[in-house]
Amino acid sequence: MNTRYKIFFMVELLHEYCSNLQCKDFTIIPSAETLELLRGRQMIYKVVGNKLIVLAKVKTDGADENKLFVDTDPEDKFLFYLDLVRTEFNTVTNYDPDKFKEKKRFYFSNRSDNLTGTELHLTTRLETFETTLTYKPGDLVMKPAGKVIECIKSTQGVFNHNDDTVWHVREGAQYVSAADMIGFTTRTSTFKVAQAKVFVIKIFGLDISTNQYTRQITVEKNLIVSEEDTKDIQVDLSILPAGRYIVEINGVKYDVFVDDAAVYSNMFGVIEIFSHITDPNKFSLLDGDKKVKDKSATEWLQFRILFPNRIAFWKYLTPKHRIVSISGGSGYSFIASPNDPDPAVEKNYFESNKPIPMLETPWQFKMNVDDLANARDPFAPNPDPVTSGMLSRTTTKDYYCTIILNY
Repeated sequence: MNTRYKIFFMVELLHEYCSNLQCKDFTIIPSAETLELLRGRQMIYKVVGNKLIVLAKVKTDGADENKLFVDTDPEDKFLFYLDLVRTEFNTVTNYDPDKFKEKKRFYFSNRSDNLTGTELHLTTRLETFETTLTYKPGDLVMKPAGKVIECIKSTQGVFNHNDDTVWHVREGAQYVSAADMIGFTTRTSTFKVAQAKVFVIKIFGLDISTNQYTRQITVEKNLIVSEEDTKDIQVDLSILPAGRYIVEINGVKYDVFVDDAAVYSNMFGVIEIFSHITDPNKFSLLDGDKKVKDKSATEWLQFRILFPNRIAFWKYLTPKHRIVSISGGSGYSFIASPNDPDPAVEKNYFESNKPIPMLETPWQFKMNVDDLANARDPFAPNPDPVTSGMLSRTTTKDYYCTIILNY
């Protein structure tokens, strides 16, 4: 029997900051269990640039062409860690670092069922704009007509999704968002709970027949009794393989990812790809004939993870007071301080009228410099994500880029 390797699935990491969208800020590492699974299924993995590629050995003869040489089991899952290696990612990416302090990390999976056109996103589908909800700067939602908008000014209870002083339009892509962050914990973990003396503990894993976390797992220590009222309960999760679970304590549910390696290595997030999803679901690993989806040089199973770039107010400091004005474009302008149209009045700084997306390809904002020998107005420099302290945040969660000009 003849065999060859074909693409089983691919995960592409993308970032709006990058001029070519290719996000190369992570090392992608398979878990120890996944390495064993790949060997047993005669598969190999490669990381090429911003892409994770898993190749499977397939048959090439007749009706069996493109069928796996070694069949998968519906219980199979492939777990990969995302290890952040380029710290500038934290500056140029729209995510809330406060959630990291809450021990939350990113979780991506083909259970997302987030199909946009032909794009298979491993991220949770963005929620639709609701006037009843409170939004803060950085929040991403969908508005009618499939547009993604980002909050730039805290709002609640107002039908204002078309107000460009409150929302920044991001078009129609499905991005990584706060909905993709869940708590990461070790197999011996302490949960903060409502004060009590008796605690009933239940653990639920994934039921592959329903694709929901409703399969109750028997644990030995499912009842904890304390002599005194307490809010901190240590739960023994040692029997659990690495993965996502629902931990229920006295009826309150906690959505967590249990994995010692991910926590102790401080991984930025994980990718979990499941085998139980079947055709016609587009996120299935095999088609209806149990064949891999690598059918040609342009057709194979390709998942996406798209990070949104940071948007921030830009603040140009002018210590030599020689800047008369800074002209913007694409709806952006810069307001002088003091805001006096008289050129003779020295300006201390210029601030953008609204947040500007950070891009690897520079914006071209022109500076009108007083008594400049060169007749042509120079372009103002863009924020440099490598510069320490360039990005700051206010108590209202607005971000600012501070740029010092030599004028």
